[in-house]
Amino acid sequence: MLGCLFPIPRILYAMGNDRLLFQSLAKINSKTHTPLLAILLGGGFSGIMAAMFNLDQLIDMMSIGTLLAYTIVAICVLVLRYKNPNPPKPKYQVPTVVMMMNGSAQSELKNTAATLTDIFNLKGERYPNSTSEKVSYGALAGYVFMSATLCITLVNIEEELSQGVPWAISITSVMVAFMVVTFFILSRQPKAEADLTFKVPLLPLLPCFSICINFYLMVKLDVITWFRFSIWLFLGMLIYVFYSIPNSVEGVKARLAQTRAHTQAPSAVQTQK
Repeated sequence: MLGCLFPIPRILYAMGNDRLLFQSLAKINSKTHTPLLAILLGGGFSGIMAAMFNLDQLIDMMSIGTLLAYTIVAICVLVLRYKNPNPPKPKYQVPTVVMMMNGSAQSELKNTAATLTDIFNLKGERYPNSTSEKVSYGALAGYVFMSATLCITLVNIEEELSQGVPWAISITSVMVAFMVVTFFILSRQPKAEADLTFKVPLLPLLPCFSICINFYLMVKLDVITWFRFSIWLFLGMLIYVFYSIPNSVEGVKARLAQTRAHTQAPSAVQTQK
């Protein structure tokens, strides 16, 4: 309960301030100078949970939530470090048409598919760009998927592996090989060299290792814990989709920018005419 009383009110306050949750949760009490409603809600919720479940169940639920949070943090570190720091600004684009000598028209097409040179960064690019960003995200998605698949497989064939069964060793070897390939592709991509006070060292080894270990520990938890966690995750997704996205500060900014782009579109077409 003490663990919930300290961080949860601050989380509720931040989410209410960003309008991901009800804005009343971010209201500061004039006497205590604290988010009183967030504290009462967090404390009451933790008390109800403590009354409903025994200690082992609470530990398992707290473990799976913490491990998932750490996994998301590790993934976000990789996403931010391989992100293109200078993305192209979105503009209203009018399709260009190239007129041929015989009077026919042909649209200009550009092949954006990544080649092997881009995938393995054979040119030795030092700074991230749009192509390296896409390759990095693809390799990261492949690594995360293969890590989860490998951990699920390892938990289910532990006895076969300990006995040296050939098919179990073969399946595990293939999965590990795919993980190594995706990790190698990710490690070849250029990283954003931002001047930060603190940066995660040994990139991408440390975050990738953290993702794999966290997945394995999560898979080792029992099915009932996953079932309870899935229910809470589903409820959280409902709140996020039906309340957070329409009312969030960032969502409102994005809709305003989109509205401005649409209002500028007719003038852009007339200018090109």
